[in-house]
Formats: sequence, C-alpha cells, structure tokens
Amino acid sequence: VAAVATGFPSGQYSLKTRLEEIRTAVKDGASEIDIVLNRTLVVNHDWENLYREVKEMKEACGNAHMKSILAIGELGTMENVYKASLVCMMAGSDFIKTSTGKEGVNATIPVG
Repeated sequence: VAAVATGFPSGQYSLKTRLEEIRTAVKDGASEIDIVLNRTLVVNHDWENLYREVKEMKEACGNAHMKSILAIGELGTMENVYKASLVCMMAGSDFIKTSTGKEGVNATIPVG
C-alpha cells in the first residue's frame, strides 16, 4: 500500500502535521510514503533545514520506503533541482519524483 502524506500536493503544512500524517499512514499499513518537499526551503536555499525535514520524515517512515516529490516546476532553476535532489538522497530518500502533477508547470526540462 502506498500513501501520499505531508500535505499533498502543496507540502506547505507544518512539519509536525506532515510527520503525524506519515506515522498514521505507516501505522495503517502503508509500505511506501510519498512526501512533497517544502519548496520555500529550496527557493530560499535553506539546504540544512530541508535536509533536517526530509531526514525527520524518513525516520517517521520506519520500514516504509519514502519517495520525495520535488515539484521541479516551482523550484526556479536546474541548480535548485540538482541541490534538492542531492539533499533528498543524503537524507535517505529511496526514490525521487519530479512533480506531483498538480503544479502549474510539471516535469519539464526548461525549469524556471
């Protein structure tokens, strides 16, 4: 069972709420959790807090796999996409996905 948590599709909920969503989904049987990044952290180049958030969400997943959705159409530059991808991998993401499909601009090469 896969579940989308963390305030899909915006990802702009409080970290506390996103962690509660993850724990509830895992408790209810989800074996894969899709998270949405806090794009504000990416656009503001707040890589340390992005790492901290993604790491906490991965820990909340327990044994469930975690897919990080970048929402690249809202990240502004390919450099932001690259750095956000690295942060997600370093924080323990099992998979990375380009977009939720709900943004105004989705997975496309010319970002920004």
